[in-house]
Amino acid sequence: SGAPFAVPPRLTASPVTESDYPAAALRSAVQGRVVLDITVSAQGLVSRCDVWLSSGYTILDEVSCPAVSSRAIFVPALDVEGRPTEAAVKLPIVWKIPD
Repeated sequence: SGAPFAVPPRLTASPVTESDYPAAALRSAVQGRVVLDITVSAQGLVSRCDVWLSSGYTILDEVSCPAVSSRAIFVPALDVEGRPTEAAVKLPIVWKIPD
C-alpha cells in the first residue's frame, strides 16, 4: 500500500487514553499489548487498521482500531522526493490499567 517511503510516519500523540479502557477489562484486571497494522494517509490520518498481533484478549483487540482510527494524527511519511505519501506501519498499543 502506497509508494516506497524514505521517512516513516510519526505519531504526534498517544491515540489511546484512559477513557478508552473498556470497563469490563478494568473490572477483570485485563491488560495487554496489541500490535496494529495501519495505513497512514498522505494527510496523516489512519485510512486502514487491522489487528496484526493480538493481546490475547478480544475485548482489548476490538477497541484498539476504533480508538486509533478516530483519534490518531501522524506527521505523514515522506517519499524519496520529500512529498507526503501513504505508508503502512505497525503500531503497538499497550493497555495498562492506570495506577
